[in-house]
Amino acid sequence: MQREHEGFFNLAGLTRAVGMIVAVQVTLIAMASITNGFKCIALRDLVREGGGSLEAAAAIYWGGQFELILDLSQVAVFLVSAVLVLKWIHRANLGARSLGALGMRYTPGWSVGWYFVPIASLWKPYQAMCELWKTSATSVGWSYQSVSPLVAWWWGLYLTMGLLNYGVMRLMLNATSIEDFAFLCKLETGAGILDISLNLITAILIARIFRMQNARAGLTMDREDPPASAS
Repeated sequence: MQREHEGFFNLAGLTRAVGMIVAVQVTLIAMASITNGFKCIALRDLVREGGGSLEAAAAIYWGGQFELILDLSQVAVFLVSAVLVLKWIHRANLGARSLGALGMRYTPGWSVGWYFVPIASLWKPYQAMCELWKTSATSVGWSYQSVSPLVAWWWGLYLTMGLLNYGVMRLMLNATSIEDFAFLCKLETGAGILDISLNLITAILIARIFRMQNARAGLTMDREDPPASAS
């Protein structure tokens, strides 16, 4: 099918890559949550017995070699996932512009760059994603276009996970009792459930924007065309 918009880049390959890395990430998080569940049971029993030592609680919480490998794998996959998602956001912003969206406030660079700016990172990336959704849906009067609640859910979970991870880190550094380790284990299990939700919503959000842009560009959903050469 002939491309209708000069310079438009179909994000099929990058969208598939994000979907695959999200699937791997969700699998690792689920495995970690199940492992945490068993650790929570062991720590709960230790609290009920009343005779356990802090060293025993710490040993249960930190686990063994399997937990270490699982944690390192999660970190590595998270970094790859972050790079792919940010690259996708950059390319999707370019795509919206090539489809005719005028007057966009957020450039491709800053739609990614705001994630790394203190304080402003609390709302700027959300605004950039809202703009991306609108301009992907239409180029004419896009500022009046409504935004799916999916975007708000995505950002709310993103901020919640940031706060939870910060809280877990603080508690981890200051755990001084068996009860602290038991609570920390429960908190991490809950955070894992939210993290899975965040990853799934991110994948759905990206897929929705991808389909909107491809539909407007007149491309099939499973075909990736290279950028058109300049005439």
